[in-house]
Amino acid sequence: MFRINRTFENDLTLLVKLVGEIGAQDLQHWDDSLQSILQHEQRQVIFDFCDVTRMSTAAVEKLQEAITSRVFLLNGSVALQNIMRASGHSAQILD
Repeated sequence: MFRINRTFENDLTLLVKLVGEIGAQDLQHWDDSLQSILQHEQRQVIFDFCDVTRMSTAAVEKLQEAITSRVFLLNGSVALQNIMRASGHSAQILD
């Protein structure tokens, strides 16, 4: 189970904090949440993964499908960062 909290917003940026475990049982909710946030946002969106304890492989794949040039990842696990780099999304990782 996971939660999504909008922690900061201005005219240019939306910071979204993710909390908990994004498991296979949460896949539909995760996909719906990503689509809901990203479909209507023209701003840069930063997903903060600092409080994510685990992500299923399928959840990571959904993130890879949804990522665009205006989506960034912050505080992701080393495994998540490596997967994103390997799939060509190095520029989307904020260190």
